[in-house]
Amino acid sequence: MAAEGMLFLDFYTANPLCSPSYTPQDIVGGIQDSELLLPELLKKAGYINKIIGKWHLGHRSQFHPLKHGFDEWFGSPNCHFGPYDNRELPNIPVYRDWEMIGRYGDAVREIDDSIGKILRHLQQLGISENTFVFFTSDNGAALISAPKQGGSNGPFLCGKQTTFEGGMREPAIAWWPGHIPAGGVSHQLGNVMDLFTTSLSLAGLQPPSDRQIDGIDLLPVMLQGKLIDRPIFYYRGNEMMAVRVGLYKAHYWTWSNSWEEYGKGTDFCPGQSVSGVTTHTQEEHTYLPLLFHLGRDPGEKFPLSFASEEYQRAMERITGIVQQHKDTLVPGEPQLNVCDKAIMSHVEKLQFGFPVKHSLVVENLGKQLDSVEESPRIARSLQFTIKIPPEEGVHHCNSLEILISPQIVVSDISPLLKDPVAFRTLIDLLEDHVRASFPKIDFIAGLDSRGFLIGPPLAQRLGIGFVLIRKKGKLPGPTESVSYALEYGKAELEIQTDAVEPGQKVVIVDDLLATGGTMCAACELLKRMKAEILECLVVIELKPLKGLEKLNSTPFYSLLQYD
Repeated sequence: MAAEGMLFLDFYTANPLCSPSYTPQDIVGGIQDSELLLPELLKKAGYINKIIGKWHLGHRSQFHPLKHGFDEWFGSPNCHFGPYDNRELPNIPVYRDWEMIGRYGDAVREIDDSIGKILRHLQQLGISENTFVFFTSDNGAALISAPKQGGSNGPFLCGKQTTFEGGMREPAIAWWPGHIPAGGVSHQLGNVMDLFTTSLSLAGLQPPSDRQIDGIDLLPVMLQGKLIDRPIFYYRGNEMMAVRVGLYKAHYWTWSNSWEEYGKGTDFCPGQSVSGVTTHTQEEHTYLPLLFHLGRDPGEKFPLSFASEEYQRAMERITGIVQQHKDTLVPGEPQLNVCDKAIMSHVEKLQFGFPVKHSLVVENLGKQLDSVEESPRIARSLQFTIKIPPEEGVHHCNSLEILISPQIVVSDISPLLKDPVAFRTLIDLLEDHVRASFPKIDFIAGLDSRGFLIGPPLAQRLGIGFVLIRKKGKLPGPTESVSYALEYGKAELEIQTDAVEPGQKVVIVDDLLATGGTMCAACELLKRMKAEILECLVVIELKPLKGLEKLNSTPFYSLLQYD
């Protein structure tokens, strides 16, 4: 295929996992109707669309491919697509006609043989010159299965689940006899998202103009041999971990996997440990990114010296590109915050647990807020009620609930921030509590980052100042810092040394208390400053995570508790 088409040596997936929009079986959300998928657009040019293989965009019927532009689907939702040799754990395809050479080797043989049959069949039908075929992968080889089943990423560092080259740089071949010159090799920086734009161009269609499209049209590269100057951004979850510009790659964060996983034998980079690079804690390098020249060092083993002229020159260009990217970034809408009736029916009423003058009701899964004037005693408690409608099926929830699994319901304040009345009520509740509890307060201290959303309006209501407690490297001037453990590694918090004076009274505010590590670190910082901590105040407490135990005798208060 490569001999008859064009080989891309610098092609990337969009995510180091098999699907950034992967939805496990216990998630009931999926791709929304507002998203425009490629087959929906190709229909405008008269194409009939078929998908073969697993589908990772929602396993409920309303999210299936046939509801989103595909005319035929031969595959399965959310799991590997047969043949199977284990009903409980579906297997990858195995090549059963030759001697077994291992699970990975057989899968490669099967893919190689199957693609060859497809290309030969297109030629036999006489339609090869009217058919564009593109071969690539969804992520690097999963080295956690090495050496027997994990495959190889050649000279590249690490593998699947990391943003090193071995996790996201993929083989890619474009095949279109009579159009793409045979035997071509391109160093164009490409990304799987480019296939959306390129396919539309092949069909004579324009990309949608009502949304940001990240992919570029690769036809000038394939047909005319052009090179298009563009960066590649490496994301892991919501975090931009690295960026590639030309032959330079700058790491703004490094992480392979946690020490806990590593201690249990899970290694994303077996035999490839690079000091300060393949870190087992999430290490931030945003102020001095680790810079590699991938032409000289494709294995990312030798970062350039921060003091070198080459580093300064390359980073001057990269910094501008990253800043423009972040300034123009349009965050995607979460598409999994959907509630299942059977799972959510057990959370019909939650008590905030202290007297207030408001009642917040979520009814028929739509938010309604009633401000209730009570007697001077203010005897009622705030109630957060979810009433499940009688209809069967799946419904969007405008509430504090985000479904993670049938056993775990994680709470979030995002819906409150979107609703001005609800957010104002939240600040009312916090103000009522603080005024009733403490006659004198000097400052509200907010934790990075959602404490910054709650703390300033609360401080303004109380007529006092607000103090920032931030992650390391974010504050100007002299700072005091403390290191603390997270469930996935370590982190540091900082406060400016002149933020508070000894003896001043402070209330610490954040949105959530989970494991308690960050709140405990904030208390340690303020104690070093000899401030008096009146209370740690949060909106939501996840009690099963036992974060309160870490605070020891420090006073604590939460509006809403989840058992």
